[in-house]
Amino acid sequence: IYNAAGQLVKTLVDERKSAGAHSVQWDASGNSSGIYFYRLKAGGHVAVRKGIYLR
Repeated sequence: IYNAAGQLVKTLVDERKSAGAHSVQWDASGNSSGIYFYRLKAGGHVAVRKGIYLR
């Protein structure tokens, strides 16, 4: 998870996973409301998406 300034806020998963569907939750209670970005990597593919956190 990265903040709007591009600083790393939290790493949720840093391990290899088996093929299939997976989910993860971010406890953002210690963070300010705002726009955050999350990066997903699968095989050779990388995706960055935007999320909004409102308290």
